[in-house]
Amino acid sequence: MKFDIRAELFFLLGTLLFMGSLFYFSGVLNRMLKLIAKPRFLSFLPVLGGIFLLFAGFIHFYKILFVYPRLKVAGFELFDIIVSLFRLNLFENIFFLIAGFFAFVSSFIYLYWVSR
Repeated sequence: MKFDIRAELFFLLGTLLFMGSLFYFSGVLNRMLKLIAKPRFLSFLPVLGGIFLLFAGFIHFYKILFVYPRLKVAGFELFDIIVSLFRLNLFENIFFLIAGFFAFVSSFIYLYWVSR
């Protein structure tokens, strides 16, 4: 089984850039909450999202280093490798979902406060 390492590395780079943008968004949100005199706990939610994206990046990096090279030489253990790959993909996607949820909730609450 073949995979494109360039595409996987671009995906990892995009994940890390998205994580950085969530950290930057947290700083901007903190300053904006200070201006409108609202509690600043909301600016911590994008940081949590960035941390979950970091975990997703670790899982993806693990797959690139250890799981994908085993697919090239897999014989009778191909089914076990694919099942473990699906399990890792599930956890990676759950971390992406949680990160997106935290970013959405913080943006939604901030927009609700500003629009009132």
